[in-house]
Amino acid sequence: MKIAFSAVVLLAFLNICLGKSKALSFESETTYELTVLVDIPAFKNSNSEEFSLWIPFPSEIEEQEVISYKADSRLKWQIGTEDKFRNRMLYTTGLTSGKITPPLKISFVVKRRPQNTKIVKLAANDNIFLLPTSMIPLNHTIKHISQIALGGESDKSKQIPKLYQYVVSIMSYDKSGTGWGHGDAIWACSSKRGNCTDFHSLLIAMARVNGIPAKFNIGVPINPKMRQSDIPGYHCWAQLYDEEQGWIPVDASESKKKETPASTTATCPVIASSLVKAGISILLPNKMGRR
Repeated sequence: MKIAFSAVVLLAFLNICLGKSKALSFESETTYELTVLVDIPAFKNSNSEEFSLWIPFPSEIEEQEVISYKADSRLKWQIGTEDKFRNRMLYTTGLTSGKITPPLKISFVVKRRPQNTKIVKLAANDNIFLLPTSMIPLNHTIKHISQIALGGESDKSKQIPKLYQYVVSIMSYDKSGTGWGHGDAIWACSSKRGNCTDFHSLLIAMARVNGIPAKFNIGVPINPKMRQSDIPGYHCWAQLYDEEQGWIPVDASESKKKETPASTTATCPVIASSLVKAGISILLPNKMGRR
């Protein structure tokens, strides 16, 4: 038997240390050290079994550069790329011969730059951001609710704020009970609550069903007032494409929490994880080749 799991759900905690740069936000070039601790639990079966582990590798984008990384030396690691969204991941295998202590430690030194304001045209492979996924179906339910949100508006540039404002107005940031946190657009549509994954899967579905390319982004939120801190979890947001403005970052869940009429990722500095260009419904391969 082979056990597979992703560090996305096994993160013990993250620790951020600010580098030499004096700036605490992304208004100027800033260097951070991101430390990921991964807890490998003991398994019920006392016999040694092979496990596979994938850990998101921070993206290389125009605003972000990975200067270096160091992975726990107790295991052999590879850098691989998943096929669907071309996200990079650290991959390793091992044996479940009892609980691994202390937790696995992986550190990344990441340089962030201010977001470039130039308009980026759609790439040839960006049509993937118009397609449905298992969690973001483009069905009658999504089409119907988007029509209510748009109210007959046909101008694409005006549709984006209408869709965004509608999601903020109908959704509640509520993590009680079960069902939330899966990025299930239909569940979010019917339950009208959830966390950032639920807010943005619904928004992305409503955009795509109207022919607006939309991305699901996920990363590490940073408190710009602190030089070092533990981070208990992730944060996600969306990007919707406008022909005149390019990719527009929108953060519906953060806007709802702060009760602001509009919000972008600029209000919540983020080190983008390897899922920055992806979204949900990513298929982890059994093996990943070396970079």
